[in-house]
Amino acid sequence: MRKVRAQIPNLFDQYSQPENRLTNALLQTLASSRRLSVAFLKDFLWIRCSPYEAIEISSQKRPGGIEDRGEAAQPHGESATIPDGWIVSKDGGWGLVIESKIQKRAVRLEQLRGHWRKASAYPQRHLLVLTPDRVEPPDVRRFGRGRPEVRWAPWTEIHGWVVRQAQREGRGSLGGHLVRSLKEYLEMDERLSEFQGFDFSEGFALPRAKAILKVLMETLRPEVRRSYPALTGGRGNLSPSQGSMWDCFGVEPKFTADLHLTLSVRPEDFRIGLIVPDAAQARWIRLKRVMADPALGEEFEAIVRRLRQGVPELWVRLDQRHFRNQREQISDATFEFKVDTAAFVRPKGGVKPFPVWFEMARQAVVRKRGINLQIGFWARFPFAALPETRTSGFKTTTLETLKRFKPLYKLLRAVDTSVQTRARG
Repeated sequence: MRKVRAQIPNLFDQYSQPENRLTNALLQTLASSRRLSVAFLKDFLWIRCSPYEAIEISSQKRPGGIEDRGEAAQPHGESATIPDGWIVSKDGGWGLVIESKIQKRAVRLEQLRGHWRKASAYPQRHLLVLTPDRVEPPDVRRFGRGRPEVRWAPWTEIHGWVVRQAQREGRGSLGGHLVRSLKEYLEMDERLSEFQGFDFSEGFALPRAKAILKVLMETLRPEVRRSYPALTGGRGNLSPSQGSMWDCFGVEPKFTADLHLTLSVRPEDFRIGLIVPDAAQARWIRLKRVMADPALGEEFEAIVRRLRQGVPELWVRLDQRHFRNQREQISDATFEFKVDTAAFVRPKGGVKPFPVWFEMARQAVVRKRGINLQIGFWARFPFAALPETRTSGFKTTTLETLKRFKPLYKLLRAVDTSVQTRARG
């Protein structure tokens, strides 16, 4: 069986342009294993290689060339275009040129024409365009009309393919190491990857948790905005907090001003919470009324029971804090419990009822005065007990859970007319 010949820099060679680094990482991975390169050609270009066909992979320079012109200044125009990568048959029967973009709507028609012309020496020429666009760019569609050998693929599709290959490659092989490295590299940018589950088989790491969470948030955002039109903002720059990585769907410009939905990744589980922050004064007034009024209390209990039926675990958590120098957050108290312990919820999994916990939380809400207090209603998904958290389908579960919080969200946002009447009087 013939091997794959590579003329590309080291995987970690730092090209000055991000597009070049990404393309180099992909080509290095394909060059590390004939099985990977043959599978890639078949899956994306419908090119079938014979067992004895030699393949050459190169980055930015013509196969068989010596110089690497990828970083050199070139004049504009079709003749000056330089493909980001080449994969060719050494027998000369076919040649593939690759154009890679990491920005949306960045493909240029004249560039595609120039690449296509550069591959004209091969009887069978192919062009593969990789972009982060969610739909095929117009220039690719226009140029590919009547040319079935022109193929576009979003980077998310490449990521999905890489995930599947990572599951097949042995951990002791070079190809296995590189394909898993490429998977993590793509997941560093939410534009280039799709949510594939919370896979911490290599051990929990906050940078990886951050990357997965960003992809999940980006995937969910359109649907969440349809269900919660007011929650168009978020946390912004993500940084770890108490060993977890979290982000939220909240109001703009400051999510802490009102109700928000928080997604948190921890070593042991994934959590989705509806948060009533201290600064959401109108929501605290409403929550106090709900906890004090018998009719509203029954409505609240019914909503919590339905929410509990749809999630593995449901917790209530209260946090009292104060701030030093207006920035440094100091924790003064934390209190959390499963709602299964409350008298109005049927317990599961061996939990024993102990209504005193809910009564303590209710009293804390009603008596809140002059302190910084936050309350959260949290659905928890333990990784060890729920294998589905490690699959791409878990994004559907996440979205369904976010929607399950809608009745509680609406209850806490409802206008308390009696309070308004007293305020006007």
